[in-house]
Amino acid sequence: MVQKVSEPDYPYPKKPLEPSKSNVTAPPPMPPPEPPTLPSPPYNTLKFVCSTCGKVFNTKEELTMHMETVHQSPKNKP
Repeated sequence: MVQKVSEPDYPYPKKPLEPSKSNVTAPPPMPPPEPPTLPSPPYNTLKFVCSTCGKVFNTKEELTMHMETVHQSPKNKP
């Protein structure tokens, strides 16, 4: 006849089982932080530069007027 054996009476309570280190998975690596964004450029960043004197203008019309009034050749002047 086989007797069923119960847990022995320990003088202290049993500790709960801790998960083994091999069963624990590491969290996925964090992606690198994104570089800071630069502020948006002003409305009109396109500049027009006079090829003769290097003066900078905001519009092509301003550059054309400058070329006609400042750098006009003497033979084309009225």
